[in-house]
Amino acid sequence: MDWNKTLSDILSQFSADVGMIHRLEQHDHSLHLITYIGEFPAALVEATKIIHIDKGTIAALTAKNQKPVIFGNLSVNPSKIIVPAERNIGIGGMISVPIFNSHNVIGTLGIGCFNARKFTEQEANELITIGKNLANKLVKSKITYG
Repeated sequence: MDWNKTLSDILSQFSADVGMIHRLEQHDHSLHLITYIGEFPAALVEATKIIHIDKGTIAALTAKNQKPVIFGNLSVNPSKIIVPAERNIGIGGMISVPIFNSHNVIGTLGIGCFNARKFTEQEANELITIGKNLANKLVKSKITYG
C-alpha cells in the first residue's frame, strides 16, 4: 500500500495541505506514525512517531474518545492539547478522525489547511468512511516511522 499516495489523494479531496495517519498498537497503547505529508518541523515529526493514547495530543484524544476533533484555527486556539510546534507551523483549520475496523479504533487520520477553516460534520463523516475503507490495509501495514 502506498500510504503517501493515499494520504495525498485524501488531502486533494478535501483541499487540505498537510496530514498524518497513525495506527493504534494495542501492545503499548500507542499511536504509531504510518505516513505524513507536509512541512512539519523535525521535532514535531519526532514527537508524533509514537504517541501514547493518554498523552493528551489531538491524535490521542481522537483515538481515546473515538470521536473527531476539529479546530477552526489551530494557530490561535488556546487549547492545551495543541503543542507550540503545532501552532507555529501555521495550520488554520484541522480535523482528526478515528479509523475504525468494525467498532474498534485502530488508528487516526488527521488533515489540515494553512487557511482558517471549520471542517463540517459531513466532512468528518466522509473522513470516517474513508478510514473504514482503509482499515484492513492499515492493520496489515508496516509501521513506517515509529
